[in-house]
Amino acid sequence: MKFKNYPWVTALFISSCIYMRKPPVIIASPSGLYNLKIELNENAADRAKFHCIRLEVHNQKFELIDTLQTSASNTMKWAVDWWPGKDTIVICSRDIGNQAYYLNAKNKLVAIAAIPNLNRVGEAILEKKYDQ
Repeated sequence: MKFKNYPWVTALFISSCIYMRKPPVIIASPSGLYNLKIELNENAADRAKFHCIRLEVHNQKFELIDTLQTSASNTMKWAVDWWPGKDTIVICSRDIGNQAYYLNAKNKLVAIAAIPNLNRVGEAILEKKYDQ
C-alpha cells in the first residue's frame, strides 16, 4: 500500500520539531538586575536570520536595554542561559558554537573574545535544556 500523504506527514513532522524548541520567555540574571528574553526572528525579509535566535536584555522594570540578533538557527540544537553567578549571557548552538556576551558601560551587548571554560558552561546549559 502506497502512502499518498507522505509529503504532508513529513512537513507536519518537521514543523512540529521546529516549534517544540520554543524557548522560554524570560530568564532572570543571577544578580536580578536583568531579564533575558529569547525569541525567534520571524521576519522573513532577511532569510539568513529567519528563525534564528534573537536576544533581548531588559532591566528590572522590563524596559528594553539592548537586542542581539544571533546566527544560531532554531533548526539546530541550541540553548541560552546566564553564566552561573555572573551577568554574562552564554549561547551554545550546534551551528555557531559557544558564544558569550556581557553588557558594557553603555548598556550594549558585547561579545567576549576568549573566556575560560566557555565550552564547558555552554555544553552544560545545552545538556540542561535537552536532557530534562
